[in-house]
Amino acid sequence: MSISTYFIGCQNAVEIDFPLLYEGDRIVILSNLLEGQEVFVQLYTTSAPLDTFILDSFYVQNADVRLFENDSVYHLMHIGSGIYKASKPLFAKSGNTYRIEASAPGFPQAYSDSEVVPPRGTISNVSWMPIEPLNQYDGILSFDVQIPSDFPFDIIITGIAGSEATSPEYDITQGIGLFCESVVLVQECLTEDGHIEIQVNKEYWNGNETLINTHLRILLIVLSPAQKAYEESTTLQEDAFDYPFISNSSPYTNIHNGYGLLSSSAENEVVIEIH
Repeated sequence: MSISTYFIGCQNAVEIDFPLLYEGDRIVILSNLLEGQEVFVQLYTTSAPLDTFILDSFYVQNADVRLFENDSVYHLMHIGSGIYKASKPLFAKSGNTYRIEASAPGFPQAYSDSEVVPPRGTISNVSWMPIEPLNQYDGILSFDVQIPSDFPFDIIITGIAGSEATSPEYDITQGIGLFCESVVLVQECLTEDGHIEIQVNKEYWNGNETLINTHLRILLIVLSPAQKAYEESTTLQEDAFDYPFISNSSPYTNIHNGYGLLSSSAENEVVIEIH
């Protein structure tokens, strides 16, 4: 099976055939171990190129799934929609090592690399200073972060539009100058003492009074190296749509005899009222 792409220049059209290789069905293992949250694993099956995608038909529901936590082994049960959990709630713990094996009729056994759940980072010294005394919506948000052991991390800041901290949120992360030309933040993005200052202004709510900030939520996500590698690879894959000859544009996977990702992360958040 192949797919043909035509490149049309000023005078000639060139046809290039790309072979679509398919090695047969494989198990797709997806699991992000979020520190302090219940562990679950979702299994799908791959499909041949150009097949019609109907999600329900791609769940793997009859698999033998084993989760290894340090020296313990848990046999996970299928609870529906390809999701597998332990018989008793099992929560991801910082510093523990995890690995997954999955097998099902008609598939080669798939297994993951080992993954260590990172510790949480800290957020401290959070403050808000209005730029003008009479304007409580434009101001400087400042805070300090401390990241354990040089892990990669994300910082996501959302504005909360409403009188309660549970009101609808909207992302104001873009444009705050935190990303250092990268998908995921690294230590070099911070000052020496981990201090961050961000100016939040009317550009974020664009004059729409229903989006005026009453609170700001700071979410600090410490990532495992596997999660960082995956996020960077998916960004490269998105870039490939604009330039199809980018090399190594496949998503990162740490699953053997299959596809998918076993990753881990730890989150910490602070909500500050500004109005």
